[in-house]
Amino acid sequence: MAWAQDHPGRVNFWLLLFVATHAVVAHLWVKVASPGAHLVKASSGDLSALFLGAAGVAAMVAGFAGVVVIFALGNESERFRVFRSRGSGALRANWTSCVSAGFTAAFLALIGAGLVLSGQRLWGWLLEASVLILAHATVRLAWLLRKLTGIVAADDDEKNELESRTSVAEFVKRRNAV
Repeated sequence: MAWAQDHPGRVNFWLLLFVATHAVVAHLWVKVASPGAHLVKASSGDLSALFLGAAGVAAMVAGFAGVVVIFALGNESERFRVFRSRGSGALRANWTSCVSAGFTAAFLALIGAGLVLSGQRLWGWLLEASVLILAHATVRLAWLLRKLTGIVAADDDEKNELESRTSVAEFVKRRNAV
């Protein structure tokens, strides 16, 4: 699973390869449904709204990914510095993947909306690619956020423990006061 964890670009490549393979198989064998097969009867306005909604969700994911990345980059605690140092290239790949995948999914959805309006049939495949890339980015982003909140919790626990400690002199002073 480390190949997926540390290489989000590979996962996106395999997702796009899946969509391309699905498109070829659906074109050669009619029995394999295309992602837009059930939506063909919908009006172009409804389909465009679907794509624009997907683009909006993808843009929100990309924006949230940016917030998470800035949170991790801006934190100066020792644990975060170690996390960033040890994570190195894999961590940078994950952060940039979450942001760029959201924008990619939004871009694919916008192109799909344009294809719907122009009467092209490729829009279903763009919708499938957009949804898969967005789902991947969302899962990866939730995983990264979980890791980051674990670091924050460990920092908070350490600070709470340090604050609860009392020096020997303070202990003796309190004891003598009683």
